[in-house]
Amino acid sequence: MLDKLVPGLIYERATMQQAHMIHAIAALLMMAVFLGHIYIGTIGMRGAYKAMREGYVDEAWAHEHHAYWHADIQAGKVPAVRSQAPNHTPTIVDPTAETVRPA
Repeated sequence: MLDKLVPGLIYERATMQQAHMIHAIAALLMMAVFLGHIYIGTIGMRGAYKAMREGYVDEAWAHEHHAYWHADIQAGKVPAVRSQAPNHTPTIVDPTAETVRPA
């Protein structure tokens, strides 16, 4: 089937070994990029994990990491707050109890 997708492909041992090596190297590079991305997004950049977790950043962080976005907010092109911050304590409802307790 592969010979119909890539005309002129020769199925020899050397060709398949080269294809496997290219595939393995590409997979290792992709895993390194994924791990680097996870590192930068969690502990590699101060404030990034908190921003992902809470959905909000302070003005200094926005200016430092996303200057164009911050400039649009300052100019009024983009609203500074798109939704209200969660300022209430979540409640846990226990179906077996008659009261509702804070989390």
